[in-house]
Amino acid sequence: MVVDDSPTALQHAKDSLGAAGYTVVTAKDIWVSALVKKTQPDMILMDVQIGAGREKGLIALKSLKRFACKDVPIVLYSSLAAAQLREMARTSGADGYICKNSVKDLARQVKTFL
Repeated sequence: MVVDDSPTALQHAKDSLGAAGYTVVTAKDIWVSALVKKTQPDMILMDVQIGAGREKGLIALKSLKRFACKDVPIVLYSSLAAAQLREMARTSGADGYICKNSVKDLARQVKTFL
């Protein structure tokens, strides 16, 4: 599952991962608990800067980890600098991070979390 408010980013991730054989479910906002329960994704790529600020992506991550998918890897997915994402992942409870500027390797990076 890819959660991002950018239609371009969603389409790129869907195309890239789909070409590698992944089935991709996308969501444009952070209210994905019902979709997570319905689709039971193997992993979630969560845009950090979704909506009106990066806190919303982190709040969604914590809520999902607590209530909807405790055992599903949730990976921060953002255009922020790698060092900043690494620290956010460490302090938020995310299972890792992937920089959007390295999407050409997206499928390879996703595989490391599965």
